[in-house]
Amino acid sequence: MRTTVILCHPVKGSFNHAISDEVVRSLKQQKHIVHYHDLYDEGFQPVLSADELQRRFSFDEQVQLYTSGP
Repeated sequence: MRTTVILCHPVKGSFNHAISDEVVRSLKQQKHIVHYHDLYDEGFQPVLSADELQRRFSFDEQVQLYTSGP
């Protein structure tokens, strides 16, 4: 099974990071294919422009990466 795990927390070593690490470890141990994204590490900017909102589509490469799937 393919699973995507997304983390969005600015503090390394936080409880949220520990949870996501354990989730990824457990899924891999169960032979899942895991796609992990730490949005802060990747520099993801969540703000969409008015044009993107109006056309309901973003040309941003990171957004394309997250929405296109593996």
